[in-house]
Amino acid sequence: MTTKHLDITEVAQRSGLPASALRYYDEKGLIASTGRRGLRRLFDERVLERLALIALGRAAGFSLDEIASMFAPDGRPDIDRSMLSAKADEIDRTIRGLAAMRDGLLRHRVLHADETPVAMLDPGAGKTHRAYLWSYCTTSYDSDRLVVFDFAEGRAGRHPMKFLGHPEDQGWRGTLVCDDYSGYKALFAQGVTEAGCLAHARRKFHELWANHKSTLAEQAFALFAKLYEVEREVAELPAD
Repeated sequence: MTTKHLDITEVAQRSGLPASALRYYDEKGLIASTGRRGLRRLFDERVLERLALIALGRAAGFSLDEIASMFAPDGRPDIDRSMLSAKADEIDRTIRGLAAMRDGLLRHRVLHADETPVAMLDPGAGKTHRAYLWSYCTTSYDSDRLVVFDFAEGRAGRHPMKFLGHPEDQGWRGTLVCDDYSGYKALFAQGVTEAGCLAHARRKFHELWANHKSTLAEQAFALFAKLYEVEREVAELPAD
């Protein structure tokens, strides 16, 4: 059977990894190029399977050096079971620490929430797709400054619902500072109090002023300035 070869651009497209990462993996011995087509490195098509295994190792928290040690000289997987066991224990400790941080966060009466898109690698599809990091943090008035990031593959409202423990009876029911994104709305039907983000509200007036020189926006800026002055005055006061 004739072995099919792919140049580095084709491997990058099908694996979702940038060519720079493939060159780095090649230089570290994680993958091996078989030659060149002009200036482009060539790889055996089976490199895609190896890249998928490397991605699994990275997702499990292994370093590249640790992953490299999991392959025999002929390229076949040769995994040390004790290394897997030690990594499992390490991941378990990390999960327990993160759970404790989340529990500490949810003991606060006021939290901020936001979400931001991130590119998620999909090796099987040979490209990335949009996922989200949902962030939850205590306020600037709290003595313990906690921030927890919750990764999700989408932006649906079920993700903050799940993180905050809803629809269970023991779900968090404090005040949530957030923007007007519809994904948060289901929480407010569960007893969470909505506190609109002032920065997002001001942004709308800024757009109105920048685009139309609106006198209404100018009046709003004066009111925002007064609110910011109050904020500066109470900044040093205790949270209670």
